Amino acid sequence: MSGKTWTNEETEYLITNFPSLGASKCAEVINRSIKSVQVKASRLGLKTNSDKSWSEEDIQFLFDNISSVSNLAEIAIELNRSAIAVEQKARSLGLKCARFFTKEEDTFITQNYPEGDVLEIAETLNRSYGAIVKRAHRLKVRRNKLIDKNSIGYLYIIKFIEYPELNLFKIGITNNPKRRFSEFKAKIEVCSLITGTYEQVSKAERYLLKFIEPYKQNYFILTSGNTETYSC
Repeated sequence: MSGKTWTNEETEYLITNFPSLGASKCAEVINRSIKSVQVKASRLGLKTNSDKSWSEEDIQFLFDNISSVSNLAEIAIELNRSAIAVEQKARSLGLKCARFFTKEEDTFITQNYPEGDVLEIAETLNRSYGAIVKRAHRLKVRRNKLIDKNSIGYLYIIKFIEYPELNLFKIGITNNPKRRFSEFKAKIEVCSLITGTYEQVSKAERYLLKFIEPYKQNYFILTSGNTETYSC
């Protein structure tokens, strides 16, 4: 089952009206979801008239400070913007922009990492398995190795069929595929599902991401957190 293809008339309407009306009103008029309109507008490079443009001073401030802050919110406050807007701009400029861990996330990892299920922790925080392991290492939190001895994980590749024009994919690891797939708010097709130990599937994920990194896109298909998708 494929997603609803955009007609020429719908695309022309969006180009003409999105800047003044925004996603919500356009979605209502052309009978599409707001997410679908947002994705299409992003693909077309459309912005609303209320979008705040970036001055040369703002961009320079971003260059000067992004590597030294502990949280993007610090820059967002200084520039009177949202953290998401700052992250998007940083990525468009080719600046390395990691998603920082909050104090609440660090506390959760510290309390649960030694004995808990790493994939459960990753899914709870909407992070990748590798990100949790690296953060635990930074926090000097060690894991009881016996816990992971027989733990099984699943490496998945899914396609978001609700947006066929984007050819959008996601790669990730889970210990409960059925539950994980039900969390996505868009229609998906499972292209691949490989099982193995945590170590095996994590190694395979890192190998895949190494090659598809240039195709990373973020269309905010996911609700929050680890929103990286790939268009290729």
